[in-house]
Amino acid sequence: MSPWDRLELAPTSDTRAIKKAYARLLKQHRPDQDAVAFQQLHQAYKTALQLAEQQADVAEAMPATPPPREPEPEQLANWTIQLPPVAQQEPDAEPDPAADYRPLFQRCRGLLSEHHGARQPQYWTFLARSPELLDDAIHQQLGQALFDELVRHQRDAQQANCKLTPVSAEVLQYLDELFGWESRQDILAYGTDPAIRQALFDDITARTIADSPERGLRGGRKLIRQHRPSQPEAPDFYYYSSMLHRCIAAAIDLFLISLPVNAVLKLPIIANQLDSSQLHDIRLLASVALFILIAALLEHSRWQATPGKWLLGLRVTDTQVHPLSLRHTLLRATCMLGVLLLIVIVNYVQPRLGPVFVILFVINCWMNGNLLQDRISHTHVINLRLSRRRHQQATA
Repeated sequence: MSPWDRLELAPTSDTRAIKKAYARLLKQHRPDQDAVAFQQLHQAYKTALQLAEQQADVAEAMPATPPPREPEPEQLANWTIQLPPVAQQEPDAEPDPAADYRPLFQRCRGLLSEHHGARQPQYWTFLARSPELLDDAIHQQLGQALFDELVRHQRDAQQANCKLTPVSAEVLQYLDELFGWESRQDILAYGTDPAIRQALFDDITARTIADSPERGLRGGRKLIRQHRPSQPEAPDFYYYSSMLHRCIAAAIDLFLISLPVNAVLKLPIIANQLDSSQLHDIRLLASVALFILIAALLEHSRWQATPGKWLLGLRVTDTQVHPLSLRHTLLRATCMLGVLLLIVIVNYVQPRLGPVFVILFVINCWMNGNLLQDRISHTHVINLRLSRRRHQQATA
């Protein structure tokens, strides 16, 4: 089988078309799944590139046939005139040296360290307006350096206690439209941190972009328009939930939990064994204990909130505004268990500790939404509804 048949491509000297065909077939013949087919495909790719280069060399070596020289107008008119010699003009100044890619790269590197730059592609549109990218060398050097920086950024973002935000698939797909990384996957996918490189290409190939961001820019490709579900744009800044909102949300949650608790306590098999004087305390302790369990499960889920918080537009996140990990969830549950333990001590062991609740409440009122339990568990309760509304007003 010829290399052109293996690449499913007609013979051509266009190396870009060969690379596109090779990148398309790489998705079908992965080296970890079918090593033989991958080797055959890779050999066909190398052979096709050599043939294309040979055809280009032959075309350059052939002397171009000069067009027949047309007679001058004076010769057609059968007369001549002696013109004065034209003074030779001074040669133009030497052109400026080619622009350096490093200023653009430093700007990209700084944008990656920002949360909004790592999540939202609209902050990268300055690249499409940069005339430096029209230079082949700048375009290639910046694309290579930026991809290597993305690999390093994703690796650092996966480390514990790192404040870097992982780059979203939307940003990766936008940058791929500018630099054409997918067509060079066979080169960029192999190097340090191969797992991270493969994960980057998985996000790039999972395309949801409706159309090319800059169809006229080098590296842009025309895509088939697709319909994707509209998602609210992530705000640049988030606002903490106020103390009032959190108290209202807790009251709603405790009210919803107290309904099944009351129903269970009124069952004859349980009510006959309980002292009516202690029924209020048992109802309170059972409701708080059940609230702690349900809150931990719901805040760790994809809803990131209890019913009361969800109704008020509140969400529970970590300090990087990401969903809670298991460690953060356990820390928040431990803080709430401490409150339950304090209730038990006040009611049954030391009633004089009652003012402690008042002191803790007053302290939390002065914490500007970032309460004591939030600081201990390294979490936030953000007002997502207010944050999105302020972001829409600022970008309108």
